[in-house]
Amino acid sequence: MNSPWGSRGEICKTYHWTYDYLLWGISWINVMTFIADSARIQDSEKSKPDQINIKLETEEDIKRYMEAMM
Repeated sequence: MNSPWGSRGEICKTYHWTYDYLLWGISWINVMTFIADSARIQDSEKSKPDQINIKLETEEDIKRYMEAMM
């Protein structure tokens, strides 16, 4: 979504609206409120790799790490 058209297309796709409805059928403040209040998924602090000190010294360590990621 690098342009206004990409953003509008994503909004229409997400909410199953027509482009005409987005432009003329709903106020922009309502659209912005929907977007601001939509559900999001956040990574937990434990899952951020840069905050965990992991030593991958052996092939077995790498295998276990990769299996945990899947």
